[in-house]
Amino acid sequence: MTPDKPRWIAFLAYTALRILIFAGVWLLLSLLTPLRGLWSLSLAILVSGAISIFALNRQRDAVSVGVSGFFTRLNDRIDASTRAEDGDALDETKPGGER
Repeated sequence: MTPDKPRWIAFLAYTALRILIFAGVWLLLSLLTPLRGLWSLSLAILVSGAISIFALNRQRDAVSVGVSGFFTRLNDRIDASTRAEDGDALDETKPGGER
């Protein structure tokens, strides 16, 4: 993934490709086999998942970098907020509120 490309675009591209692979497999199963309904959908989910493991490896890596970065930033904000609350609690325990 290029640095100037927003990470949400990688997520949308990966999701769209997964949906297209699923729809294509489901359509082929519906047209070429006697499977219908829930059986066709279930098999399409399994087969399209197996295909996407190999076909969408690069896109999945790009999405994982974006998701990992998001949660890292989120955890950093939570840690900073916790440190600020801990500092406030220590200030309140001092007599006269002196620092």
